[in-house]
Amino acid sequence: MSTDVMGQWWKLYQPVSLQIAQQSWLGTKAELTSLCTEADKYGIKIICDIVSNHMGNQIKTDANSISDEVKTYQPALYNQSYFHSYTQDTSDGSVQAVVQGHVSKCPDLNTGNSTVQNYVLNLLKECIDCGVDGFRFDAAKHIETPSDGSYASQFWPTVTNGAKSYYKQKTGKDLFIYGEILNTCGPGRSFGNYTSYIGITDNKTGDRTLAAVNNGSASGAANSSYVTGQNASKVVLWAESHDTYMGDSGSGGISNTAGVDDSVIAKAWAIVAARSGSTALYFARPGDAIMGQAGTDATYKSVPVSEVNKFKNAMVGKGEKLGSSGNIAYVARGTEGVVLVNCAKNGGAVHRIRRHRQRQHRRFGYRGRLQEHLYSDRIQLCRELLVQHRYHQHAAQARECYLRYLLPRRFQPRDLYRHHRHQDRFRL
Repeated sequence: MSTDVMGQWWKLYQPVSLQIAQQSWLGTKAELTSLCTEADKYGIKIICDIVSNHMGNQIKTDANSISDEVKTYQPALYNQSYFHSYTQDTSDGSVQAVVQGHVSKCPDLNTGNSTVQNYVLNLLKECIDCGVDGFRFDAAKHIETPSDGSYASQFWPTVTNGAKSYYKQKTGKDLFIYGEILNTCGPGRSFGNYTSYIGITDNKTGDRTLAAVNNGSASGAANSSYVTGQNASKVVLWAESHDTYMGDSGSGGISNTAGVDDSVIAKAWAIVAARSGSTALYFARPGDAIMGQAGTDATYKSVPVSEVNKFKNAMVGKGEKLGSSGNIAYVARGTEGVVLVNCAKNGGAVHRIRRHRQRQHRRFGYRGRLQEHLYSDRIQLCRELLVQHRYHQHAAQARECYLRYLLPRRFQPRDLYRHHRHQDRFRL
């Protein structure tokens, strides 16, 4: 791993203005517009990371020293009244410490100030004008909600409602917004205070899935509950994030994920990404790239990762059922598709399962609610027959593949006949 990446990534989270930079490590404003235009051709939506909880510091150990560069790039913001005067670092010890404490010794913006709120809203509008379709709010946990008592403010309704309305007016569509809330909300605070306005990260659910897969626990990987207790439509999951890869913020027993094998990440990703309603993120590891360069690790383009993402899109609106049997965890969607993951630490196949009349063979717990179809295994890139007909129900065998999923093809009666006649010739 490049020491440049490890040593400099945090600089992107110490902003010096609440405007799009004309030139930065990430490119120019014109290049952002060009990126969004090109992405639209392929139906890809661009989401921007917004850092609005704090600004960069001038003195590393002084949380109240505003970077001199703020004076250069946005002088109107270089004003102590736009920052909280609280002197402690952020912690979960109190509501004030959560929403006014200093993250990494950075000056904490007074997000309750209407001028600061308008600066943030104008930044979002500027991004929308470039073609951006959504936003991730960094450190959203540390920005107060209207439910925080004496520390409450109208930041979230002002900023999100304003941005959503602006985007709707320009595009006729709904703006996607979620915020980073790691582990807990702090004392006396609720995740629901945020989900009234934005989606939230549910890192403990994704971390739990990764840890279960890494430990070879299929039943743990198939846990369908959300740790935050929020509706799936308000939840953002991952198997790994830039924080768990670069730092030690991971929960579930794996604080840092850099040493976790790509295949384990892919298995956990398959489970969280296949779920219904929630949004899933896949972290593209940087490889040997330094800041500002494209990553050299192309695992995000691998067949298991990309095809499960396609499965997610194909199953929009379908219900889910998670379960496990032995080493196999699965996510079944509606009656039309299923993702199978072998969580065994020593690898191995997703085994064929079959029930024929009263004879029972090895099977996983999903009792065959899939429709009669020919199914294509998009990961193994081969045809599989998965049918439920009278006393017969069959599912796929992955053989050497640790992960696979099935999507339906058009089913013809002759296919079922051919299967019964030449059952042994089918590689199920």
